[in-house]
Amino acid sequence: MYSKFVKTNDFKVVNIKAKTMYSKEMLIRLKEQPICWKEPASIEKLVEFRILRPMAYGRAPTREFVPRTFDSRSRVETARRRVVHYQIPKGDASDLKTCSNPWTPSCLKGKRAHCQTSNYDEAQTEEIEKKFRSILNKITPENMVPLTNSILSLSINTDHRLKKVIDILFQKAINEPHFTPQYAYICMEMNNKDINAKVKTTTSSFKTLIILCCEDRFNSMHVHEQELTKSLKEIKDCKDQDDKEKMQSKYDRDEKIHRERSVGNCRFMCELYKVKILSNQTLEMCIKHLLMSPKEETLECACNILKQIG
Repeated sequence: MYSKFVKTNDFKVVNIKAKTMYSKEMLIRLKEQPICWKEPASIEKLVEFRILRPMAYGRAPTREFVPRTFDSRSRVETARRRVVHYQIPKGDASDLKTCSNPWTPSCLKGKRAHCQTSNYDEAQTEEIEKKFRSILNKITPENMVPLTNSILSLSINTDHRLKKVIDILFQKAINEPHFTPQYAYICMEMNNKDINAKVKTTTSSFKTLIILCCEDRFNSMHVHEQELTKSLKEIKDCKDQDDKEKMQSKYDRDEKIHRERSVGNCRFMCELYKVKILSNQTLEMCIKHLLMSPKEETLECACNILKQIG
């Protein structure tokens, strides 16, 4: 360490051991000395100058002195080099498994089915079912008249298609009980417009098929009640607590679904009675059958019928 600082305005060093401080004026005069304008003889050994090309005005700076780690182009090239292309030999490739009945898109199913009459009829039936579901999904109290006319314009000209349409209509009415008046109106219009005239091979009328469907749905309610009773007995006889809880959970879920379907079915039957598709005798028979059972679900259905039709 230097022990002291020595200020000087002269080029000669007074004290070598002291740290010399030069003034601003002295440094300005230093650049005018002849020795400062002379190139040292040993500079070639220290620095090697190489000018590749002069920098043009307005040209972007070169990246020659930028390390490769900071160059984005080198990183892109490095990433590209890492891609490995591997091709499996044909001899080692495994054959894909196929099935006899593969899934076919609906846009191609109709084109391929033109060569076979049965497949073509099935494709047309599926197309009618899609259009029918689409119309039912859009129906509201305000637009049910024009949408009903759209339903009547569909090519429902076979018994099979008529049964498919009735099943879809019943399923929608049970799952959506708030729209049962609209669905009953559709049934009334289909019955009044004599849709059976379009059906060439009809063996029963639209009204007959509706009544048969109501009977099947009502009888299925009794079958489901017997299944629930059997499940409840199995729960009581079960000794394992874990299995008993699982069975109870499944029973509660099935009971809820059965209750909703039963109430929806009875409500739709009441709406069909209002549009004069079902008769008094049919509903009286249903009420008597429901009142014979002491279960809460059947009594709820009976009360629902009495509430709707009086």
